[in-house]
Amino acid sequence: MLLGITDSVVRSSFFVCLPFLLIGKGAAVTTAGFALTLVFIGGAAGKLACGWIANWLGNVATIAICQALASVGIVVILLLPLQLTLIILPFVGLVLNGVTTVIYGSVPNYAAPERRTHLLSVFYTIAIGAAAVSPPAAGFLSDAIGIPGTVIIVSTLTLATIPCAFLLKDT
Repeated sequence: MLLGITDSVVRSSFFVCLPFLLIGKGAAVTTAGFALTLVFIGGAAGKLACGWIANWLGNVATIAICQALASVGIVVILLLPLQLTLIILPFVGLVLNGVTTVIYGSVPNYAAPERRTHLLSVFYTIAIGAAAVSPPAAGFLSDAIGIPGTVIIVSTLTLATIPCAFLLKDT
């Protein structure tokens, strides 16, 4: 459950900070919107790719690798100039959004078949609630410490999901 909550918080917070980070690098508002599209395109491809990778490597390894790559990608976005940032955004989306398929797909492994519907509804309610609370929290944090500091915290939270992944049953 903690893995799904943390993943929801990370993704929502990243999506809030990314446009402001890019605008700070000189992007126009339309470019910042396009950048989110690039992340979402990568994420759509990642949902398919991560499913295949999880079948090959297992859920735990897929989550650990993708979250590590997402964390590195988030930090790299801070360091790169705007044009190079736009080039890597689909890759960051691939690992950041794609891995949610593996995380959410592992939930049924933790309940008897007759309890799965209930467990999934609780899991999704908590994860969606965390995703709803994250944007204003990221905004307040960004106001307090700045966008780059908030992005570093988001990257660190992404890494924090990796130990949670090792608590999963690998199927």
